[in-house]
Amino acid sequence: MDSRYKNLGIIVAIIIAVAAVYLFVPLEPVPGPGPAPILEDDFESGLDVLKDIFNSKGVELFSPGFVADLTSLNTAQLSSLNSNLLDFKSNLNSYDSESKAALDEMADISIQFVDFIERTQEFDVKLDAVSALSINDYCDYTVLFESRDLIGRERIDLLENIDSSISSFNLKYPVQSQISGLDKIIVINLGVELAENQFEMEKSTVELKDSCGGI
Repeated sequence: MDSRYKNLGIIVAIIIAVAAVYLFVPLEPVPGPGPAPILEDDFESGLDVLKDIFNSKGVELFSPGFVADLTSLNTAQLSSLNSNLLDFKSNLNSYDSESKAALDEMADISIQFVDFIERTQEFDVKLDAVSALSINDYCDYTVLFESRDLIGRERIDLLENIDSSISSFNLKYPVQSQISGLDKIIVINLGVELAENQFEMEKSTVELKDSCGGI
């Protein structure tokens, strides 16, 4: 056989063998780009949203003047603030799990502060009503004194709950507490002062009722 044809036959055999490999051996799929990673919001971005909610009412969240600034808000503003905080809590699904949990608890603490201020304002109204009474009318309004004392006791309970909630948050989320300034909020001293005043008020109410014949 002519060597040219022999070499040609070898080349053709090689081509057929290579083609067979491509035909019968499955090719590995080329990996595509894949789905885009889901980016979750972090704690600090949520904290900014929470701060904006309070800033819209002229209050700086967890600042040294936080409680005093809240006290300056009227009933409508406090109600609006409470609604905004509840909306915030219901829109935390875009955050990573730890941030979501921390922000949810921080919103709860904020709501507790709003509740405390609302109750304090109710107490002040009762206190003003008592102060406006003539001493001669005290026995006719012992119910008003009792109502004042009841609201006063409720606000102390709220303050105790706030103190407990802050302590719990500081233990679970020390970094987030420091970032937000919550670790600087101390309410225990205010609670002691209110408790002392509350004791004196309740004592005077009991004495008043006794002097009025146990009415």
